[in-house]
Amino acid sequence: MSGKHKKQARSAGTRADEAARLADSLQAISRVLRQAAYSEAQRLPFGLTAPQLLVLRVLYRAGVEDPDERGLTLTELSRQVGLAHSTVSGIVTRLERAEIVARRPGEDRRETRIALASGARAWIAEQLPKRRRAPLAEALSRASEADREAIVRGVAALERLL
Repeated sequence: MSGKHKKQARSAGTRADEAARLADSLQAISRVLRQAAYSEAQRLPFGLTAPQLLVLRVLYRAGVEDPDERGLTLTELSRQVGLAHSTVSGIVTRLERAEIVARRPGEDRRETRIALASGARAWIAEQLPKRRRAPLAEALSRASEADREAIVRGVAALERLL
């Protein structure tokens, strides 16, 4: 192998190592941000679990995409959260008891649709993002102005490249 090819191979290996380190760091950051939201959700009077929060997020997205807010069937919801029908049914029952979701009649009498209660919709839209971003805001508040600018530029560049 020529000197040029060795250098290219070394450079490719370095890029792969950098990509692996960056992917690990992004996963760790994402985990911290998710955990902040879950911790906050557990402190609520009805103490949401991670799967319950996942169901709420899916229902929220479905409501954003459907201006009529018809909700999802249990089958659709199960498929989107990637959990068994029986598991999601239990989650929905507990959320319904807490008045966070509501079951509504579907288009035919055999169908039931599940949608967020209005208070839950507002909490997910307004409070959850604030809670999820709190650790990031705290970390950035400890950074120097130069570091904050470098982080913002670096993340923006990575997003643009992806």
